[in-house]
Amino acid sequence: MPDYSGDYDAGFNYSKLSKDALLKLLEAYSKYVLRIDGFWYLVAMEKWGNDAAFDCDLQVWEKCQVLELRLLTEALNIRGNDVATVMKYMQVNPWLALCDYHIDLKNTGHAFLTKFTCPILFALEKEGNGREERQCQVISPQTFNTISHYFNPNIRTVPLNIPPRTDYSDICCQWEFSLAESGDSLENTAEESRDLMDYSGDYDPGFSHQKLSRETLLKLIDVYCEYIRKIDGFWYVIVMDRWGNDQAVDCDIAVWERVKPFELKVITEALNIRGHDVISFMKYAQASPWVALTDYTIDIKNENQAVLTHQACPTLFALEREGTGREERQCREIDARFFRMMAQFFHPNMEASPLKLPPRKNSTDICCQWKFKLDI
Repeated sequence: MPDYSGDYDAGFNYSKLSKDALLKLLEAYSKYVLRIDGFWYLVAMEKWGNDAAFDCDLQVWEKCQVLELRLLTEALNIRGNDVATVMKYMQVNPWLALCDYHIDLKNTGHAFLTKFTCPILFALEKEGNGREERQCQVISPQTFNTISHYFNPNIRTVPLNIPPRTDYSDICCQWEFSLAESGDSLENTAEESRDLMDYSGDYDPGFSHQKLSRETLLKLIDVYCEYIRKIDGFWYVIVMDRWGNDQAVDCDIAVWERVKPFELKVITEALNIRGHDVISFMKYAQASPWVALTDYTIDIKNENQAVLTHQACPTLFALEREGTGREERQCREIDARFFRMMAQFFHPNMEASPLKLPPRKNSTDICCQWKFKLDI
């Protein structure tokens, strides 16, 4: 499938998409990762100020960066303990994928990374409050050190040119990565004739996601779905630990009022999902990173009525294990609010009604069930 503009497919999953469609979806999810983190920061900053939001951001990324490293290196089989391995990881990183950048790999133990464009920096400079100074001089060095030391604790990361910028035509930033011992000379043995099943081979200066096989892109889509859920979850828990669950729920609602319209836009555009009926909404639901992580069924009654049933939901399972009862507000207040928002993206008169919601009486019960209906 080059996109999902055709008829509803009851058996749809990501594996039915063409390589080009998967690449579009991967780019959309990269942008989604950036937005969900950024909106959580902004909501926390608006409520408690930049210092508090900054402290939360540091805590979130102490957890997120290690998770991201594990998920991506496992999905692409990236192994090694030299600077060249770090650069391979940089090439597949969802954050760097949104930048124009250049890697100058001198040898396996020495490299320079230069960013010519950076959407985060551009947004912070446009905001005009100077937040880029702490972002780039505190968080970025910590992040790059975490990445480098994941592969080898002896890799040294040095910023050569970082914001704030005085000349907006200048590069965004430049970094040096090095090992004390001299690295091996480079031999470019990258294969151009076939799609890569992983990135276990030599560093390829011309690497892009386009060079990966469909099977590998499917692995990355799964990684991004999990990553999106974990970033949101880490932010929620850190805000809750600091200010309590009521404040975390308020923040969560404020975040998703901003994130959900973006998600709807990028996914429907990436897969060319068009229409104003319930079937169009169900096509979007099948492609959503949140639904993709669950076991679910969709019962289409007609083009304007359907029932969505979740048999397994990792968010609900995590909340039930936590044992504090948070699933009741999550499912009855937050989910209900945003199912209605999603439905009304397709048609302002579309209704989303819960048929069955947590808390569950036993673990063998379904997680939730929703009816979507449009009366015209």
